[in-house]
Amino acid sequence: MNAKKVSLSLLGLIFRIVLAIVIVLVVYNVATSAYKFGYKVFAEKAMSEEPGTDVSVTIAKGESAMDIGKLLVDKGLIRDSKLFYVQAILFGKKDAFLPGDYTLNTSETAITMMDILSTEPTADASTSSGTSDTSTTGTDTSTDTTASDNTAVKNDSGAATTDSGTATDTQNTGTETDQPAVGNGN
Repeated sequence: MNAKKVSLSLLGLIFRIVLAIVIVLVVYNVATSAYKFGYKVFAEKAMSEEPGTDVSVTIAKGESAMDIGKLLVDKGLIRDSKLFYVQAILFGKKDAFLPGDYTLNTSETAITMMDILSTEPTADASTSSGTSDTSTTGTDTSTDTTASDNTAVKNDSGAATTDSGTATDTQNTGTETDQPAVGNGN
């Protein structure tokens, strides 16, 4: 009888040790995953390095932050739609997205894209009448414009805009300088 009690006690002890090890491993894996996810919320890198690739995105009226996140994943602009959703909540952008056509870049972070998607979209630079094309090489700056008395301003996304809100194409290959767009007087 003593041998049976000792073996049952030993078996019970082994079971409790194995159960404790499993619980510790589960808690460790959950904590590690939560830390990695939390870190990504504030430090997620862009999909590619500069200059990246421009991608056109259309946001329909009434699309949720999760729907927009899934769209951006499908377009190759972000890695995780759930992460995008959590970022939108934490940065106060969940209900701030505006419908329209946008051009985003794979070198932009999700947070930068949220800022762009929560501002009114601008007209396509190739079809608007007040556009300018600015090139910067080294310290030489040249500006070719068809805008009339509009000043080019660089917005948060790195694209130049005129004071009329029209997006312009900007190519940077050296030192960056801000130059006012020169109007043709019309």
